[in-house]
Amino acid sequence: MTFIYYIYEVFFGIYSFNEIKKLESKKEATFYENTKQIERNISLENELDSLTHDEDALEGYARQELGLIKDGEIIIEIEND
Repeated sequence: MTFIYYIYEVFFGIYSFNEIKKLESKKEATFYENTKQIERNISLENELDSLTHDEDALEGYARQELGLIKDGEIIIEIEND
């Protein structure tokens, strides 16, 4: 009877081959997501460092993302047909 229980557990239980395969797949997906987040964090840290230490980068960001201009500058918008 004990043997049947162990056979059942191997094929259908918590530690069955199928469950282990699912957990390994989930582990790989989690590892991939973590790697992507680490790369994104490094990119954001580099951008933050650039914006805090490089005045030209800060000015470029202010112009591109915030639409700011310097005193005395005029914005000329060109429309495409």
